Amino acid sequence: MGFGDFTSPLSAPQRQLIRFVLSGGAMALLFFALSYVFARMGLRPFAGNLVAYCVAFLTGYTLQRNWTFGAVHRHERALPRYAIAQFVCALWSGVVGHSLVVYLGATEFAMSAATTVLASSLSFVLTRFWVFPQK
Repeated sequence: MGFGDFTSPLSAPQRQLIRFVLSGGAMALLFFALSYVFARMGLRPFAGNLVAYCVAFLTGYTLQRNWTFGAVHRHERALPRYAIAQFVCALWSGVVGHSLVVYLGATEFAMSAATTVLASSLSFVLTRFWVFPQK
């Protein structure tokens, strides 16, 4: 009996959510590590962070497509949708973060926590139902 040969007590959507969280967390750590390494190497922050984000974006797409959602979606359709979804989530987190601080007086910690949860939730919904919908 191999590692993946057991019957999971979790439903498919529950397994997808867990894999989504693990993949997203890994990509956040990858982005952090790469942006730090590039800065230590002397790259300007804009260039270093842009390269780090691109690497994390492509790695995240690959993990989400192949591991989280089962690799049944064509790149020609899924990759542009993934890019759009990530762009929407970035804008959403900017608007929410700004609104929480400016209009509601939230602390930086509360704003960061709220935008992380809300952007991640939106990302999961868009990714599961639009980018990689069930066939």
